[in-house]
Amino acid sequence: MATSKPTKTDTTAAQIHPWKIIEAACEPDRSGQFASLFALGNGYLGLRGAHEDLPLSEGPAKDGMRGTFLNGFYETSPILYGESAYGFADTAETMQNVADPLPIRLLVDGEVFDIRKAAVEGRLTAYERDLAMSYGQLERKLVWTTARGKEVRIDSRRLVSFTESAVACLVYRVTILDPEGAKVELHSIIEGNTQNKAGGDDPRLPRGSQSPTLLILDMQIDLDEQLLQLRERTVHSGLSLAVAIAHRSNAALDRGATAAANTDADPVEAQRPRLVYSKQLTGLESLEVDKYIAFADSRTTPEQELDAAVRQLAFAAREKGYDSLREAQQAYLDTFWSRAQIRLQGDVALQQGLNFSSYHLLQSAGRDGLTSVAAKGLSGEGYEGHYFWDTEMYMFYFYLYSMPELARALLAYRYSILDQARDRAILMGHSRGALFPWRTISGRECSAYFPAGTAQAHINGDIALAAQAYLEATDDRDFLWTMGLEILLESAVYYLDLGFYDKRGFCINEVTGPDEYTALVNNNYYTNLIAQLTMEAAVKAVRTLEGDDAARLDKQFEQLGYNKTEIVTKLEEAAAAMYFPFSDELGIPLQDESFADREPWDFLGADKAKYPLLLHYHPLVIYRHRVSKQGDMLLAEFLRAERFSYEERSKSYDYYELFTTHDSSLSASGYSIMANWLGRAGKAFHYFMETARLDLDNTHGNTRDGLHLANMAGNWLALTAGYGGMQVRDGHLSFRPQLPPAWKSYDFRILFRGSLLDLKIVREGVTYELLEGPPLRFRHHDTEVTLTREEPAQKLPLRSVIPEAARRAPLEAVLFDVDGVLLSTDEQHYQAWQQLCDEEGIYFDRSINQRLRGVSRMACVDILLERASRPYSDAEKHELAERKNGYYRNAIEALDETALLPGVTAFLDALKERGVRMASASSSKNAPTLLRRTGIEEYFEVQVDGTDIQHSKPHPQVFSMAAERLGVEPANCLVLEDAEAGIEAARAAGCRSVALGHIAARFLELGADGAAWGLDKLEVDDLDLI
Repeated sequence: MATSKPTKTDTTAAQIHPWKIIEAACEPDRSGQFASLFALGNGYLGLRGAHEDLPLSEGPAKDGMRGTFLNGFYETSPILYGESAYGFADTAETMQNVADPLPIRLLVDGEVFDIRKAAVEGRLTAYERDLAMSYGQLERKLVWTTARGKEVRIDSRRLVSFTESAVACLVYRVTILDPEGAKVELHSIIEGNTQNKAGGDDPRLPRGSQSPTLLILDMQIDLDEQLLQLRERTVHSGLSLAVAIAHRSNAALDRGATAAANTDADPVEAQRPRLVYSKQLTGLESLEVDKYIAFADSRTTPEQELDAAVRQLAFAAREKGYDSLREAQQAYLDTFWSRAQIRLQGDVALQQGLNFSSYHLLQSAGRDGLTSVAAKGLSGEGYEGHYFWDTEMYMFYFYLYSMPELARALLAYRYSILDQARDRAILMGHSRGALFPWRTISGRECSAYFPAGTAQAHINGDIALAAQAYLEATDDRDFLWTMGLEILLESAVYYLDLGFYDKRGFCINEVTGPDEYTALVNNNYYTNLIAQLTMEAAVKAVRTLEGDDAARLDKQFEQLGYNKTEIVTKLEEAAAAMYFPFSDELGIPLQDESFADREPWDFLGADKAKYPLLLHYHPLVIYRHRVSKQGDMLLAEFLRAERFSYEERSKSYDYYELFTTHDSSLSASGYSIMANWLGRAGKAFHYFMETARLDLDNTHGNTRDGLHLANMAGNWLALTAGYGGMQVRDGHLSFRPQLPPAWKSYDFRILFRGSLLDLKIVREGVTYELLEGPPLRFRHHDTEVTLTREEPAQKLPLRSVIPEAARRAPLEAVLFDVDGVLLSTDEQHYQAWQQLCDEEGIYFDRSINQRLRGVSRMACVDILLERASRPYSDAEKHELAERKNGYYRNAIEALDETALLPGVTAFLDALKERGVRMASASSSKNAPTLLRRTGIEEYFEVQVDGTDIQHSKPHPQVFSMAAERLGVEPANCLVLEDAEAGIEAARAAGCRSVALGHIAARFLELGADGAAWGLDKLEVDDLDLI
């Protein structure tokens, strides 16, 4: 069932190309999606990919289409509560959509070019826009037919410089194709009427503001220098910025038109300083205007120097020229791709997705040690530009193993807010340690909803583990001395104060793990594990520095106000005593103490239109159920898989996957990684493909609000850690690479301790090659490998990740129960029993009907007669059963293929393609009719039904007979069942089994070997492992 080809849907907008994102037609309805896809940035400055000549609105635009962002440049506003309480976050921060330097207003013979109108009216006779990821340029080419019938070619190119952090450039050229020529007027504008988008009730979007959040302090128009300049300041946070645009054109500046345009009395137009260029063009003649854009802000430049700073930057950029900036861009990206590119043979669409993810991750990371990576990067306003745990848990590792200097800068940002984290811990009632904010820009806690915010105490550990990973990958002792020790120590000490001892060990209560659908729980496994790892990392850091300079370390502890011996002892004791919940009954670690006690969410009956749940249900409704937004326990197993047996991880995977909605874009990558580590190629590939093109195909439906940066990093992790099997434990690097059947080969590179390692995985094995740097030691499975300049490469065979003891005999046959597995006649059964009971005067409802599932017809009659007012003879019972069956048979004669459950035909086809034999095995005498009416009887080599057997389920006869008729040993047969009696029968027959439908939630208690809500959730490629 696994295929690497993406499914073309109505959300798939971009054309397929490995190195470009191509928009082949201008579709206004997709403008928001492409504005995100085509966003450009460099970690400081971000420009959304809206058309520069998109008409400006009559007032401040609030649609989020345009967007200019400076990383970490924010406005504050009070958080208003109907009922507040001590310690609640009181101030919100929102990254601002600042002055837009891109707008162009084009007039040809007095007609204003409106790209949306032209597209709708069919007057764009040629159109293509593409983002070239190999050299960092967004380019558009189109031909517009004016209302008078003249053809006009409009070409534009833009870039945001990677080498000049505050600089961008736009080149805009208009060519008249009509032989008569035309009068062209071009306005280059700074849009000062910017405002953030209002998100309504969607908590993922900014709240917006009813009043301006940015005040224009000054505007300058220098005609001689062809310069536009604007300076503005936030109303409350007091941050200021300036933007300048130095122009170059092959046409003369129209001073009269410029003067007239800048004296417009309209208050909106008055905040749009502009230069006007005009020229009467002959046929094939062009007018070109280049905009060299520069920003600066008061966080790093004194406000009184902002104007001079941006002028100087803009003039310098103009002096270099566009071609020079593009050449520098190319050189920078050549170096980046030489380290970061993942190459995949045989799937261009997937290669595009991988390159797209890496490119946008590069564009989004703060590089100055004062900023980080926002959840949407610099591509949109989603999540208000806040920094979350996503940075350290997902994105950080992409930077660490390709550009460790960026990873260090991200940790430096966390260190810069450490004092605020210490203050937050005190506010939260702790006497020591630091509590990092769940969501923030400046370092203050901005989460207004503490159950899914401040309660996520794992944020400390996410940051601490990133710091530890950085140290293991770089051995940067300067970082450990100047920043790392404090981050690790204060994070660990906070956990000491947060937890407590009871008879079970060291416990941590009232926290929320990564799964935000399960809040305020006791002993969340992930939180306890990451607290333990943080404590161990802090102790390790102390021991390391003791060996380097004990006296210096003692002085540092003295400055921090800690007794070194006391703190280290307490950390060691708490880490050793950490409590982890485990269910002996289920045989799996528990996400938290009460997870298995909650009522399962009704996945089978749920309205598919009401996902994500957070937009359709009150949080308490969600919290009371066994349902997860994303992997939680699986993340704990990802962090330390070696602590769990293969069987525990396998059972955990099946169990927690059942209850996960994947409403979070972070979810799929974790499930792909852990499936790979279990050897489940089908699931691994399915979830990997969900991450690979999430924004390109807009599979979550909200790409317009910005890109899913953590998902992009998760995609990288799913390949390197999942398929590559890469792990680092105690500074030791190891790999266990796998190659999915759909790929011919793939390769990726890792920078570790100054050594650049290339891995090329093909069907015949993996080649490890040291490309640069000192000798490198690592493990391939259990084999020690050392690469040197003299012997830089080794080729080794691929090996299975499945332990010998866990391997099963190849699956030869699948035995299907019919009703409830392949199709559903629940309603027909219910109506037939209801008619019978009505005739007999016996009470019957749907809860009683549930008890009838999977049992014989006569047993069903006995259940019904529990409420009868008189006793029934055996003959009467048989008559009732026959009467009901008559009603039912009449109903099922009307069935057709539409009665099949989701995914059935695809599942049967996949089994047939793989040569797996199939039999139907049902206690019902109506099974042949059901298979015939729904058109699937030809799939089944053998059919066993109620007319063939003397004993109904839970007796094993029906499955034993099916296996015997196939000539297959029961141990090599897999039974698919939706009834408890069927699972019991399968076990008694010696078959493997999968619990489907309503019994899936109880598969571990029932002794089934696997579970799924339906066949559409099963992967044929993984059935051998069940």
